[in-house]
Order: sequence, then structure tokens, then C-alpha cells
Amino acid sequence: MPEFRVSSVVKLPGLYFQAGPIFSNDMDVSHRIFAALAGDDASNLSLDDAKGRASQSLETLVETVLHYRDLYRALRGNKDCWDVITDQAKLYALLSADEVKLLLMTVARARDQYAGQAAPTRLTQLLDDFITLKKETIALGPPVAFNVSVHPLAAAEHEATQAIQSLESNLLAMNVSTKWPPSYFSSKDLIVLTHHEVMAALGGVDRTNTQPREQFPPADCRNLPALIRLQLCHLALTKYANKDWKLFLSPVGFLDDSSRRKWYTVAGQQTKVFVTAKYFLTYADEALRRSKFNVMGMFCHWVLQDLYLTRVVDIVRHNPTELWTDWQLMRRYATVVILRHIPTPLGMRVHVVWYDPSMEDVRILQRFEHDQEAIANYRAHVMEMLEEWAAENRIEIESRYRGGPVSNEAGVSGDSVRQCFHFIERVTSGRWFELPEPDDEQALLNMGFVKMESTLQERW
Repeated sequence: MPEFRVSSVVKLPGLYFQAGPIFSNDMDVSHRIFAALAGDDASNLSLDDAKGRASQSLETLVETVLHYRDLYRALRGNKDCWDVITDQAKLYALLSADEVKLLLMTVARARDQYAGQAAPTRLTQLLDDFITLKKETIALGPPVAFNVSVHPLAAAEHEATQAIQSLESNLLAMNVSTKWPPSYFSSKDLIVLTHHEVMAALGGVDRTNTQPREQFPPADCRNLPALIRLQLCHLALTKYANKDWKLFLSPVGFLDDSSRRKWYTVAGQQTKVFVTAKYFLTYADEALRRSKFNVMGMFCHWVLQDLYLTRVVDIVRHNPTELWTDWQLMRRYATVVILRHIPTPLGMRVHVVWYDPSMEDVRILQRFEHDQEAIANYRAHVMEMLEEWAAENRIEIESRYRGGPVSNEAGVSGDSVRQCFHFIERVTSGRWFELPEPDDEQALLNMGFVKMESTLQERW
């Protein structure tokens, strides 16, 4: 096995790094960044091969930034901008937006400090373009301030409008001439909507133009994760227009970041579309405080027994697509969490409705009959996170319901993902959110919901 210092993989022609740790004094952060550039298995490679990986990763990352150069300028390279870049970065390991920014800024500084005579490379040319963009952006000064005290919803739309205007060049390159996405989507929504796969399929789609640019099959329990995101985005684009609800545009697949990082590597990087429950709760909190009364998130938890883990790695190595069509491996247990804002003169109160089709759809229950303990533990963990989030943000959870109506329609029955989409379409089809008022317990019971008394009750 070849041996070399990990830092050697980024010491590429045309770059000069100062002595000492390259990226951070925090060894965990440094390890994640090097793993993202060259892979956790870089030590099994020759130094030249590891450098080749790192160079390619950096080229792709800088190209992503330059693709969104107008967005970078408009947002002055702020966190929302780096969130967009991070969402599309093709690296060997998951990094946070702060880590992606640290990575690129460090390498750009190494390029700026280089005083040698090495011949230009594709990477150094890209870095020179990024350095120019960065300097031009700094020269623009801070963006025009907006009086956020006017109304939080107006402030959110102003932020989104700035970002949308900066996407015009990207949309024109795709022959989309309309202003898109609509400005009533938040800046966090734009992180998803501006993903190149989403824009390619849905650029220009809205309530009047509902046909996708590229057709895609309905999402279900056995096809690729990206299809769930596409269908969530399509549903929101064609149904939402400053209504009293918000739909989270990414499926929630993880309880924490550590699990998300692990699965990114294990499952061939296809799990990146799934975000954490904490991220959803942060999004929901912002939406609820911006006058939205109902915030929905689709939770797609998969139940994988340890004995299949080696098989997952083998499949990913040969054909990652097959991973999601094997029912034994990535069996998705999908539900919808709805947080409903209850108006109150002081503080905030919420009503939790957890749509769970497995309570009424016998075929779904049968598919997970040997995993009930794992699923019960998962539900309990989610409820614990909800309660911790509420306590930290001084939010009172007034009531909790779980269950809900299911469809017997062929192709929907027996599939939790399709049942969830069927339910979301049902409650968003009217002018207002089609669920009984939080205090109408009987109406909720009539719809098939059951009142939950406590987190402990979920461990059954």
C-alpha cells in the first residue's frame, strides 16, 4: 500500500500553501475535506491517482460556482449561495456549506499566493476565474438592505426575488424566458429548485404551465430518490401560490448528520437528496414565523438490516440504480409530518399531524411486519426531536395525531411513498389547506387519525 501525507493530494501545480494545517486545525474537519476531495480510500491509491481525484473534484466544484456566477454576485457569496453550491457539489464525501466554502477559499488563496512559473492547467484557469469573480463581488459592496420589520413574509419574498433575478442567465441557457421560480418560494426553497436536475425537468413550470420539460415517472418506494424530490417540487410549483401552507421540497431521510454522511458513501452518493429532520424543523420554524399555518415534510425512512449492508456496497460498486429497486435492501417507510400553527397572542403553539399510511394500508404493514420494533423506535426518535425543537424554540405542542386516510387505488395501495403523495395532493387541492381545524378532534378521528398522548406511547 503506497504511503504519502494526506496533504500532498492538494499540492497541485500552480498552488502554494503556507506551512501548517492546510484547511483547519480541527482534524475532523480536515479529514472530511480531504475525504471529499479524494475519497476515504485514497490511501489505497498511488499519489498521482489521489492527486488526479482531488484535481477533478476541485475542477467540478469551481465549475459549479462559476455556473452560478450571477447568483454569487447577487447574493454577495452569502450562505444561501453556498448552500446552492454545496447541494450540487459532486464530491466523494458530504461537506457542510461552511466546509465547502472553506475548501474553495483556501485553494483559491493558494492559487492567488502562487508566484512560480508552472504552466496553466484547467484547474488553475478555473481558479483564476473564481478569484476574479470574488474580487468583482467584493467591489460591488453589500446588497441593498430591506426593511425586514415591514413584514417577515415580504422580507422573505424580497430575498427570493434577488436570487431569482440572478438566475436569468441560467434559465435563458435552457430556453426558459419566464421569471422562474415564482418569488413566493423562499431562499431555502431555491436551494432545491435551482439544482440542475430539477431545473432541467421543471424549469418554467408553475400553476399555469404544469407540464414538465422532461417527463419522469411517479415516485414510489422502489425508484431513485431524486424522483421523490422532483415530484415534491412539481407538486409545490403547480399548486402553491402564497397559500396558507408550505411543502418542504426535499425528502427527510435522516435523523442526524452523521447518518447522512455515512450513507452518502455507502449508497453510492444517491442519498444526498435526503436531508435531516433537524434541517426540516429549522425550515418549518422559519415558515411558521413567516405567517404559514401548515408546513409539511415527507419523511422517507428506510429499514435496512445489517446482514444486507455488504450486499449494498457490492451493488453500488456495480450498478447503483439497482440498489433502490431491491425491496429487501432499501425499503422506504414514508410518512408526512405536518406542523400547524395555532394563533395565540403570546408565544407559538403548534398542532402535530403525522400522516402514516401504514396504520390503515394493510399491505404496507405486511411489508414491514418484521421491522415493527425498528420503525417504532424511529417514530419515537422523531417525536423526541420534535419535542426538543419545540422546547428550544419556546413552542408549545398542543396536540399530536397520527394515521389518516388511505387510497385503495391500484398503484397507490401498498406503497407508502405514493400514499403520501396522494394525501398531500388531497389536502392541497383546494383554496385552503384541506384538513379539519386543530381543535376539531372528532373530524380528525373521522379521517382516520388517532390522538397521540406522549412520545413513550410511540414505542409499541
